Amino acid sequence: MSTPNRISSTVANLPGSASLPAIDPAHSGKAPAGDKVRTAALLGLKPLELPDLPTESESKLKAHYSPSIYSRSMHKPALGPPLSMKGWNQIHYAASEGTLQAIWDANSGDDRYAINTPDQEGRTPLMVAIAQGQVQAAIALIEEGALVDAVDLYGKSLLHYAVGKDPEFWLPYFLRKGLSPSLIDNMGNTPLMHAASFGSVSSVAVLLNHHSGAAEFNFAGHSALHMVRGSSDSACAKKYRILIEAGCNPRIVDEQGMNILHHCIVSNDGRGLSELAQHRISLTQRDRAKGWTPLHYAAERSKEHASINIDCFAADLPTAVHIQDLEGRTPLHLAARSGNPSMQRILLQAEANIEQKDHAGATALLLACRAGQNITTLIGFGADPSAKDNENRTALHYIANPADNWPTLQVLLTAGIHVDEQECPLKLLDGEHLLHNLWKANFRELGARVRVIKLVNHIADLKNAGVQIDAQNESGQTLLHLAALAKQRGMTRALLSAGANPNIQDSDGNTPLHIWGNYEEDKEDMYKLLIQHKARKDIRNKENKTPGFKSGKTDRFLAKLTSPIDSVASLFNRQTSEDPRKPASPREH
Repeated sequence: MSTPNRISSTVANLPGSASLPAIDPAHSGKAPAGDKVRTAALLGLKPLELPDLPTESESKLKAHYSPSIYSRSMHKPALGPPLSMKGWNQIHYAASEGTLQAIWDANSGDDRYAINTPDQEGRTPLMVAIAQGQVQAAIALIEEGALVDAVDLYGKSLLHYAVGKDPEFWLPYFLRKGLSPSLIDNMGNTPLMHAASFGSVSSVAVLLNHHSGAAEFNFAGHSALHMVRGSSDSACAKKYRILIEAGCNPRIVDEQGMNILHHCIVSNDGRGLSELAQHRISLTQRDRAKGWTPLHYAAERSKEHASINIDCFAADLPTAVHIQDLEGRTPLHLAARSGNPSMQRILLQAEANIEQKDHAGATALLLACRAGQNITTLIGFGADPSAKDNENRTALHYIANPADNWPTLQVLLTAGIHVDEQECPLKLLDGEHLLHNLWKANFRELGARVRVIKLVNHIADLKNAGVQIDAQNESGQTLLHLAALAKQRGMTRALLSAGANPNIQDSDGNTPLHIWGNYEEDKEDMYKLLIQHKARKDIRNKENKTPGFKSGKTDRFLAKLTSPIDSVASLFNRQTSEDPRKPASPREH
């Protein structure tokens, strides 16, 4: 049975151990605060001063892990509770939390192999301890016989794990124990590639100092230089610098045709660009998948990543801004679609063609309207609001959810957009006419009244822009019909003032006058207004009925509007004949 004195004696024999806090064998919680001091001291040791591994006649696990090797050691009674959902045993949990006593207790008796039991992802307790930064727990596991040449189900070795936490301590240690820096995981990634992607600058430096291959590639054709990521611009720049100095070719492209600039912008949102600019890497290199240059990727970044600074590539900008991708789109198209005004200004100031069309004939303005983005910058730089694509569609055709994008609609109307519905009916991408889309959206939310007011205020502007205000939907209804159905007096007045035709019949043969006539009350003002705008009272619907058939009051009101004198007499005669309470005149007797 292993005892706490074993690891204590080993650590005590290390150079400088007098200044290290003692390990408490009875400690059952997380690692004590003194671990930070101990870790700092251990990090200062040279690899030759670190403790040796327990002598093993033969490694229990070679280059790749096979689950059958340790199957006999799993689910032993001495392990205590059954495996968790992660496949962890007691030692995994103890390693994760840094509880040394639990490690010693769990790895006792006949269960010498329990310390190397893998979880569901093939991770041994030693891998867990290193990943969690539990230095004392990892040392205890090694002293108890944990294997250092194990790999998980993804092919990652302890060198891959060591790039994350305390790399200055663990990387030299495992390299001294014979682990090769050229070990690859299932994706072909070496520890150096993991360090470039997930580790610190120091982890990259340590591996390079131990002659780790800087010119190696994974199965996707990526070198460590392609995989650089970092939490800050300075971290990325330092990684780029030391990798290039170690022999990484900064101009090489991967299997997708992407160079280092592509990966820098995609992975880091542009961190480290200033360092790469010194190596004259091409800003015009197109990838194979989309035909995008690094500038396309920078332009596609949304407003949250608008800080990508490409000023350091100013010499290449005049050429790069005109390069089209496989769909014919320039970086300006993508900047407009993503709603990135700062990038739009940079590209336009570099003389990007604001009227350049893609293979479908769409300009940057049309794509911005389709994506519901702000178009103020494009209009301010002179974009043509009436530009048409290959199917003669304008920005009004492209506008997405126009009821939710009143600012865009207002900018287009103010800029003087004009459409020709004879040439191309104003059907949106969903097949619905613009006006009907605007109207239908009025009744979706609580802000309906505000939207109705906005639509009322813009009816005249829409007509002046060439919009057919008498457009009919699939039921044959015009906006005047819909206003009548909703009893929208303001909309009815605005439409009639703009010249809407009150005599158009829907699929049931009804005119707006028929619809108003179906109401029992509160309609006379609309009747009067419609007739003043030449609404016909003699039009019959498919039920052979004229407007106002439901109410005698309406008939009298219509007659009154036709001939005031005759109507008054008619109303008087009708009242006397219909009122049974009134006595008959003497002449009738």
